[in-house]
Amino acid sequence: MVLSWVAPPVLRNLRNASSRIRELYNAHEPIIYRQITQQQFSEELKLITLAPRQYTTCPDGLLWPNLTSNEYLMLLAGLSRATRLIAVFLQEKFSLVKAEPGKYCNVVLTLWLFLATTSVCRDPNQEIWNYFASLAEQQRRSIWALIEHMAHRLLCQYPIQFPAGTPERIKDEIRASHVPLYLARLLTLEYLKAGMVELSNRRTLESNPDVAVVFTNSGPFW
Repeated sequence: MVLSWVAPPVLRNLRNASSRIRELYNAHEPIIYRQITQQQFSEELKLITLAPRQYTTCPDGLLWPNLTSNEYLMLLAGLSRATRLIAVFLQEKFSLVKAEPGKYCNVVLTLWLFLATTSVCRDPNQEIWNYFASLAEQQRRSIWALIEHMAHRLLCQYPIQFPAGTPERIKDEIRASHVPLYLARLLTLEYLKAGMVELSNRRTLESNPDVAVVFTNSGPFW
């Protein structure tokens, strides 16, 4: 069915603009819904799901208990688009190794529920670690590899500026302690979280945002 290949935001606009399309959609909604999710969002479905999850602290294991099918499609479409934009931006901004298409999209996709919990979860702090533990080993390694690389790049792009007059032995002591790298890892997580949360906002996505500006507003780092 042709409508199953139409992006959900476009399909929503078509339904609002045409009574014929609205009638066609309503008559075949379960089929169109299933085909859209399977054909357009096969990777997103593995994580961003309406099915109960065992790891979550959300009531009844449901991350989004009150979403309608149309709202769920819009959620998938928004996060999918944001994921692609973020992956391209990070690859360019932090000189990530040029990889096969989709590699960094998959890593960014796994970060959504690690950096931001849903509004109904009972224990946000525990939620993110439950989620992280539920991921496959390769997914966890990919997340840490991205954070580690970004942290090192941050230290290169934004070196720590010691106060004037700081003795060299103090500078050497701080560098040897690896404190700058630990801070860079934490700042990397905060940087990703702030930018991704802003981009997940539907109004932000629909305004065709400049990802570089969104993430720049997440800084400065030191």
